[in-house]
Amino acid sequence: MSILLLIKIYTAAKRAKFILIVEKIQKKCNAHTTEIKHMCAPICAEEDTLHSSLSLII
Repeated sequence: MSILLLIKIYTAAKRAKFILIVEKIQKKCNAHTTEIKHMCAPICAEEDTLHSSLSLII
């Protein structure tokens, strides 16, 4: 197996784990009350940005 392939597999795994974490946080943001949602908003907005940049990478 080439090193390049191993790196690709590794980054794909890291990306998948990252997306899972992002989805968990998003669920928390959606589930919370308006007050907490307001505090979560910057996090959710940041996640959307990260999702967009991840989509570009993928």
